Amino acid sequence: ATITGCTTLQNYVFNSISPAFSGASYIASSSTFSFETMGGGTINVTGITSGGDGGFSGWTASSGVNSIIANNGTGNQASGLFAIAGGANSSASGNKSFIGGGGYNSVTGYYSVIGGGVSNSNTSQRAFIGGGQSNRASNLYSSIVGGQSNLTSGSRSFVGGGNHNSATTYNSSVVGGQFNLASGSRSFIGGGTFNIASNTYSTIVGGKFNLSSGQSSFIGGGQQNSATTYFSLVAGGYKNIASGNRSFIGGGQRNTASGSYSSILNGSGNTASGHASSVIVGSGNTVSGRNSAIIGGSGILGSNNNSAYVPFLFIKSASTTVTVDDMLVKDSAGEVF
Repeated sequence: ATITGCTTLQNYVFNSISPAFSGASYIASSSTFSFETMGGGTINVTGITSGGDGGFSGWTASSGVNSIIANNGTGNQASGLFAIAGGANSSASGNKSFIGGGGYNSVTGYYSVIGGGVSNSNTSQRAFIGGGQSNRASNLYSSIVGGQSNLTSGSRSFVGGGNHNSATTYNSSVVGGQFNLASGSRSFIGGGTFNIASNTYSTIVGGKFNLSSGQSSFIGGGQQNSATTYFSLVAGGYKNIASGNRSFIGGGQRNTASGSYSSILNGSGNTASGHASSVIVGSGNTVSGRNSAIIGGSGILGSNNNSAYVPFLFIKSASTTVTVDDMLVKDSAGEVF
């Protein structure tokens, strides 16, 4: 059966056809909708003149098979199979690709989407750009929610927003900020400016000019901090360097934890270079002995193993029964034992 001269497609489908049909298709060459009934018959509908209540008149068949473009825009092209192009001056050339709106957007990958925005480019399969401007999604399953001049070139990579952020490797992510680069596999940057997470599972929460280049390394924030080795961590501060495996710096400035398992809690210009060595606080202290610690002070050099260095020790509650074994002794060099 063929029916012509319908006012709206919706009115015909919902008011004239029994819901018992098994499929439908659109024949672009003749502007005909073909409905397959459950009984095996076919009903062709032609001559639809008005969209009415969200009807079809807002769209026109394009060059791709079963593809359409929006009538309320200009310069759109949908050349992919089942492609849809809305907005203006946009091109959906990937099969089953979609552009919702905006202008000068391009989708070339299969099953890929651009929601809107301006001058966005989606060149890979199953990739997504929500909106924004001049964003580029160029690898499989990569996503950009919005922002400006962001790039996802890694498979399953993600950029939430901001500007000039890049996620370039597998499962890498940048949530926001600007000029951030997540180039390590499964690396993460939360925000900030000019941060780089360049190794597997490396993480930067925020801050500025920070570098997380060790595998599974972490920087919480601050500025110009570096975590360069396996499981190294800098919580914050300024120009701190955690370069020993599993080393830690809590904060302060210009501190360096270079020994394996070394740590610096805070202070300025301190160095913990011995294995499992630690500087709690102070300035200009260096502990190079294994399993040794410096607790405060300034300019202390701790080179002995299994030792604790304290500049001045005050014991508030000493025992009232003192024996020779309980006494502290100072030698000629001023060292107290």
